[in-house]
Amino acid sequence: MLYQLSKRKSLFLYIIIMKFYCIKIILIFYIFVNLLTFFLFFADKRKAVKGKWRISEKTLLLLCFFGGALGGFAAMKLFRHKTKKRYFYAVIILSLLCQFALCYFRAKKYIV
Repeated sequence: MLYQLSKRKSLFLYIIIMKFYCIKIILIFYIFVNLLTFFLFFADKRKAVKGKWRISEKTLLLLCFFGGALGGFAAMKLFRHKTKKRYFYAVIILSLLCQFALCYFRAKKYIV
């Protein structure tokens, strides 16, 4: 009986640790993608000013959609890059809403 209780406690502790690492990995992924998106917007702006070969809009939008919307939005505002293109705003705002909703529902699952 005591062995079963100990086994349950260790299983419970294992589940909590695994949830913590899962959240940590997701957080590291979001930080990495947002920084990458931010620096790619910066690089694209510099290339635009110098008249060099640029980063495709599809690449920038895909990075925003797959987790880098916050970095893309910050770069748009800070560097004033792609601000006249309405579909950039639309994709970034929709991506931000989806990412915040996903984070909310995932966090709600772990808290409850």
